Amino acid sequence: AAVTIAQSTRLPGNALAGLAAAACLTLLLDPMQLFGTGFQMSYSVVTALLVMGRPLADQAVAAWQPFALKPRGDWRWYHHKVAWLGRHILGAVAAGWTAFLASTPSGIGYFGIFSPGSLLANLLVVPLSMGVIYAGFVSLLAGLLGLAPLSAVANLLAALTVEGMDLLLRFGTAIPAMWFPARFRADWLAPASLVLMTAVFLAGAGVQWSPRFGGFWPPAVVLALLVIFGVTFA
Repeated sequence: AAVTIAQSTRLPGNALAGLAAAACLTLLLDPMQLFGTGFQMSYSVVTALLVMGRPLADQAVAAWQPFALKPRGDWRWYHHKVAWLGRHILGAVAAGWTAFLASTPSGIGYFGIFSPGSLLANLLVVPLSMGVIYAGFVSLLAGLLGLAPLSAVANLLAALTVEGMDLLLRFGTAIPAMWFPARFRADWLAPASLVLMTAVFLAGAGVQWSPRFGGFWPPAVVLALLVIFGVTFA
């Protein structure tokens, strides 16, 4: 909403500024949200997606040149399909990798779970969740227009999609090595690691993820060190 307001009123702004404005407004309404798991996970992960997920996806997509030696005017339909599919897969992988790095400290600290399998799960669940969001929008719009049957159909599609997501997750959690019980060696490491990872993401964005400073690898290195030296596994 904050980003949309800035765009519609032609005010200068960007997604990160909109996210900061939303966080400040939330905390003004309820300062105790700062200590809530939902607030911390939501804003830390979305911050990471904005400052690292987008640049990483842009770099990966730019490097995806499956038919570089073939003039674009000579492409057939399947050339375009392969190029389109590769771009979307790379974008999803970049977002999933970034979300994994950003959410792992919270997953360990607040839920006692280390889930490397979430990298694969995100590739399936995130597109489905977007379908649920679109169905919800159609339902709201149809309801406002008095089209109750269309709203009911949209709600049914959303419910079936959520049920399918739940089945996929239940099946996935039964696969070996998808997740492990884990906890930090000290309670203070949970919030400290969340702050540290967010700071690393912002620092990387500050230097535009320059290869001189390790490119996109510092968040992964910091998380690996946290897991190796600060986490115990059941």
